[in-house]
Amino acid sequence: MVYAALIRMGLDYMSFFYVTHQGAQQGPYTKDQITDMLKYNKLNWNDYLFDEKAYDWVHIMEHALFTHEFNLSFPDPLKQPIAPVCLVKGELQKRQWFVLKENTNYGPFSKIELIQMLQGKTLFEYDFVWKEGLENWKNISDIEEFSTERIREVHTLAGVPFEQELNKIFFRRKYVRAKLSNRIIIHDDKKVYNSLSVEIGEGGASFNLDRVVFPLGQQLYLHFSPGEGLPQFNVISKVVSQRGTLFGVQFINISGVAKSFIAKYAEEFKKVA
Repeated sequence: MVYAALIRMGLDYMSFFYVTHQGAQQGPYTKDQITDMLKYNKLNWNDYLFDEKAYDWVHIMEHALFTHEFNLSFPDPLKQPIAPVCLVKGELQKRQWFVLKENTNYGPFSKIELIQMLQGKTLFEYDFVWKEGLENWKNISDIEEFSTERIREVHTLAGVPFEQELNKIFFRRKYVRAKLSNRIIIHDDKKVYNSLSVEIGEGGASFNLDRVVFPLGQQLYLHFSPGEGLPQFNVISKVVSQRGTLFGVQFINISGVAKSFIAKYAEEFKKVA
């Protein structure tokens, strides 16, 4: 990311941000400019912003500077009826957690209710949650309160055997994932789409695609352009998740050569990450 021009002008480069929208990089913009662009739908909350502090691209909604505006973008939170929880008292039953599903804010829920939803597969480790006191919205998997050890403590207090429930809660990735920003051509037997990959592993990948809805299980044909040491390759995949504009796919047909290149790339990325 090049901020040299801003520094030469005597401006604080940490107050300016680059964003990506529909695959194109834009900026630099101030926070107020980005807020206005969100207001007038020139940007989406799931578009990416370069966080200079973390030196990484994050969703605008994930950046702490925009948490307040993101929370105000919702109508009144929707309260879902849930059966009373009588397992553990105190902080675990305090309804303070909000969940983001398909760009809608649900809640508040208690920690024990979120654990129950994880067990019931109505909530997943990649879903975003937030409560008062958190700097920004986070994936459940990134929050210490929902780590394996902390959930084990809850099960111990509740008298529920933990190990038999563990595999029901957390999706275990078989393959190492690595960040990758390569061009992808996507085909669903009806239309062709252009996108950029976000992550890749031997077993699947993720990519951003705006204003498109693919049902879970939808079969997609992907053509990856060469780059980052990876050759050009094609795969047949199926959609396994969607979070805003971010889609996750599982590879169901991929050549052994492509798979070995991806494995090598992911392992090398892991060493330097």
